[in-house]
Amino acid sequence: MGQEAEPDRRFERAEDLVSDYLDRFESLARGMPPGPRDKAVRTVRRLLRDDLLHTEASAGEVRRYLEDLGTPEDLSEKAVAAQGRRGSSVGLAVAAMVLTPLVWPAGIPLLWYARYWTRTEKLLATFLAPGGVLAAFYLWPALIRVAMGPVWGDVVGAVFPLLSVGVAFYLVITFVLRVDDEALGIGARRKQF
Repeated sequence: MGQEAEPDRRFERAEDLVSDYLDRFESLARGMPPGPRDKAVRTVRRLLRDDLLHTEASAGEVRRYLEDLGTPEDLSEKAVAAQGRRGSSVGLAVAAMVLTPLVWPAGIPLLWYARYWTRTEKLLATFLAPGGVLAAFYLWPALIRVAMGPVWGDVVGAVFPLLSVGVAFYLVITFVLRVDDEALGIGARRKQF
């Protein structure tokens, strides 16, 4: 009575802890349809590889990391629950990525509503690419040319389109990297050693 259970010390090496975690997760994921199961397993493998592969973390540090991540049972439950609700949030994010650079006034509210980007990333998309690609190519260079002269208009004409296209690419890349993590509820829990 009153004694805490002793942690299982069968796995004293960090590699064994990670391998056991992955084996348990894969075993639990077998009840999912093949497509979502494969995606969930790839996501957890990628997460562990990215966060733990090039570290000298001790077995205790890896154990704490895995505890913070959640049990394989928790992650598999989240993956199963996420299958039904992913469609609308992904569709909203795709609409935001398409509309923000093309039809900026319509894309920005969707971007702010979507949960795949941080507040800082949303601010960058809002203010680094104001008006979208068309404004970057035509409106802003013309306004700067009138206000500050042709040299500055040419500079802005070269910089604003690059910023607008760069923001669009950044939104797509961060979305692709986070969509699987979000489905498992692990995006915000990740930490580096």
